[in-house]
Formats: sequence, C-alpha cells, structure tokens
Amino acid sequence: MVQAKADEFFARAIAAANAGDVATMEAEFRACLTHNPNHPLALLNLGAMLMKRGDHAHAEPLLRQAVAAQASVDSVSMLASLLEVTGRLDKAEACYQDILKAMPTHAPTLKAMGGLCERASKAFEAGSYYQRAWQADPSDVDAAIRYAITNFDYNPAIAAEVMDRLLADHASNDGLRAAVMRKLLIYKEFHARMQRGLMPYHATSLDELFFTYCASDFELYRKLCLQAAEKAPHDPGALLGKFTALFCSRDRRGAQECLQGFASRMNGTPFEAMTFDPAFYHEMEKTDDTSLFQGLPPISTVTAANFKDEHITYLSCNISYFIKFAIPLIRSFAHTTPGGQLHVHVMDATDDQLKAIAAFCRGLANITTAISAERPGVDAQGAMAARSYYHAIRFVRFYQHVEHYGRTLWMMDVDALFNRDAREMYSALGDEDAAFRIRAGRFEPWSQFSAAVIGATGHPTSLAYFRLIAGYIAHFHRLGKITGD
Repeated sequence: MVQAKADEFFARAIAAANAGDVATMEAEFRACLTHNPNHPLALLNLGAMLMKRGDHAHAEPLLRQAVAAQASVDSVSMLASLLEVTGRLDKAEACYQDILKAMPTHAPTLKAMGGLCERASKAFEAGSYYQRAWQADPSDVDAAIRYAITNFDYNPAIAAEVMDRLLADHASNDGLRAAVMRKLLIYKEFHARMQRGLMPYHATSLDELFFTYCASDFELYRKLCLQAAEKAPHDPGALLGKFTALFCSRDRRGAQECLQGFASRMNGTPFEAMTFDPAFYHEMEKTDDTSLFQGLPPISTVTAANFKDEHITYLSCNISYFIKFAIPLIRSFAHTTPGGQLHVHVMDATDDQLKAIAAFCRGLANITTAISAERPGVDAQGAMAARSYYHAIRFVRFYQHVEHYGRTLWMMDVDALFNRDAREMYSALGDEDAAFRIRAGRFEPWSQFSAAVIGATGHPTSLAYFRLIAGYIAHFHRLGKITGD
C-alpha cells in the first residue's frame, strides 16, 4: 500500500515534468519520498533537479541515497557529474571507473572521462577516452572531434584523418559536415604547415592568413556555408557561417553585407563592434583627434624621459596588473636589455601608487623609463567593464604615444617576461612600418592577430594605420559595444 502510494506520487511528478510544471514536479517527488524514502527514481530525479538549480548541497545526499538504493548507470553518472562540478575530480573519476568496470564500452561514460581528463590537463588520456567513446558509438561526432583535438599535440595527422573520415561518413548531411570543418579545418591547416617546416600557429606574412595549404577543403566549407545561408536566409547561425566563409575568402564587401543582416541580433558579442565598411574608415580619416577620442579621460605625465634611441617598449595596464605582472616583466626587461627604453601607462592608480611605481622604476638605473597615467574610474563599474576598458583603450593610448614620440614603440602584454635582449626583436622590423603576431588558419576576424606583441613606427603610413585602429576602438567604446577582451 505504501509503495503503491509512493508510485502514484512519482507518476504525478512525471506527468508534471511532461507538462513543464517544475514546481508541481518537485512537490510530487518530495511527496513520493515521504511514503518511500528510498524510492530510487524519485531520489535520482529530485537530486538531478536540485543539481540543475545549483543547489549542490541538497542534491548530493539525495544522489548518494539513490546510488545506495539502486546503483544504476544513471544514478552513478549523476553523482559523478555533481562531484565533478564541485571540483572533486578524483571522486568523480572513481564513480566513472565503477561504471566502466561493469560496462567497458559505455560510450557516455567514456566521453565523460575524456572531459574529466581535459579538466585535469591530461590531454593524452582525454584523447584515449574520446577515441574509445567514438569506437563504442560511431555516430558520436562530438567525441570524434574531441579525440582529434586532444590528440593534435601528440599526433598532428589525426585531426586531418578524423575530419576526412567524418566528411565521408556523413556525406549527405551538409550541416553536420560544415560543423565538422568549422572545428577541425584549422587543425588540418596547422598540420599542413608543419609538414612544410612552418610553425603551425603563427604565420610569417599576411599571405599565410586563413587556409593557404587547405584551400580545396576551405572551398568545400565555403560552399556548404553559402548553401546553408541560401536555404535559411534569416537564420543567425547560417548567416554567421556565411560571414565566416566570405571573410576567410577575403571578400570584405560580401562579409560586410552579411554582417549587417545579423550583427544586431548578436548582443554582447564582438560582431556588435565590427565593420568593414570603407565609408566608416574614410569618415574617421576626416575627423580630428579631439573628436575622434572624445569622452576618454585625460592622460597625465608622472615621469617624463628623454628617449634618444629609436625603439621603446610600451606597457599599458591597470594598477592590479602592474603589481601582479608588470613588475616582473620590467625587471626581466632591465635584466636582458641594459640601456633599454620603456614607457609605462597605468590606469586607475592612486597618487600614492603612482609615486611607488615611479620609485620602483628609478631603482632600475640601467633602463630609461617614462610613466603616464589615467583615471577612467572603471574599476568601480564591475570586473567586466574594467577589463573591457583596460584591454581595449590601451590601443588608443599606444597610438597616442607613438604619435607623441615619433619613434618605434613595441606594446607588450604585461603577463610575459623577456628571456633575451629586446633589441633582437626590434631588429626583426627592418624597414617595415608595423609588426604583429599573425595567426594562420583562423576563422574569426578577432583571432587573426595576437595583441601579445605589436610594433609601430612613427612613419606617416604607420601613424595613419594605427590612428584608424585607435579611432575604431574609441568609437565603439562610446557606443558601449566593447566587451570582454
């Protein structure tokens, strides 16, 4: 009788779940457990519900009780997921391994173990589990892709092999084929570069952008993306694929037209702050600096320097990054580059902090240092607003200081160190106007160039180029469209 009543409440909970009535579902599960505290499915479902809600403290005892009442794949897997989410990776692994002892080819658990190994930075082991998951379930394309990516550093040819196999196995599913290429084509390009003795991730010229050595594969990707957008002209995902295909084909006009069709629906993404419209840049060229950079706080000089050599290393960050990262970087610069020149721009530092920075730099007598500062006050607007400002506006300040000095400045990410004399890097510029770290085999516009190291001369061509970059960033900052990194 008691069990029958418990089963009745459980059936009501399932009916409420099917109707989307979460409150009633929870109440009925709890009612079920008042009649049978060890009802395994009620324990499991209520525990899963609380876990989804983020109430891990109350979910865990329910899931442990569910396992004790009836140790099923579902209950053990759910408990393992909770342990993983709460950072107890070793205990989560023990749960997954219990399942694999009984069911060595259980694909979902093999895949879960792959994810667990990835979290623990065990890429090789993760790849092995993903491979076994794919072997156990050949239809699991995601497991295949993860296998290829996690194994790339150990066997670069795997990604190309997996991509080609998936394309052949799913020849009639164009959407899936495009998704596969979106994930793995970059790794096939990296492998092709390695076969030619080139660095996989970093190009040496603009000619190596995109997919130089996998052009025929990219053409298939382009075809699939354009076809998808033609079939679904109002679907943001299809338009995004079309945009990517056109951009990587160097069709800026086509990419701009496509961008206009979906950017307004991509709130909080870099697409909101993106344009290839020549008219936008022509207008900036005609705008004076005061108008171009209106709304930004003034720059103050903390310590001036009489730089005599051509090259100046440039750092820009907020005060917390200066303390955590810039101090070791500056020490390494002074150690490796005696006689070097350095400009440090610090954001949102107090007067006392700026005095301490100046004193620190004076103590490094073998380098010449200038210090400037600004106080945008974004540190009081939350971490995201502050991060967005500091990361973006440094490019504006970089341009302004290149113009001010009329010399070659090298902006560095501050979370780095110098291992060799910076003059070795300076010499690589030669007679060029600008230097970047260029990334090969990338789809997204914001991934083409790395901001880790940027060099700019004081020549008119360089100044005009970096002025457009600075103006672009300042414009979208005023519109509140600069977010994230």
